[in-house]
Amino acid sequence: MGKNILVVAATAKEINPFIELTRTGDINNADILISGIGLAASTYHLAKQLALKKYGLVIQAAGCGCF
Repeated sequence: MGKNILVVAATAKEINPFIELTRTGDINNADILISGIGLAASTYHLAKQLALKKYGLVIQAAGCGCF
């Protein structure tokens, strides 16, 4: 069994192709966290998720402030 992966983005639109891969079953050990826009929202939701589950890898996949 592989390690748990968490993919984080501020909005679903930023990682929509990845979301589609998880729906088709091509990727099955990744959780997706839509954290909201801004440092405070991202920090809050990421800390909350990390307290719930242990991850081997966390990936921030987003437009990085291009709004």
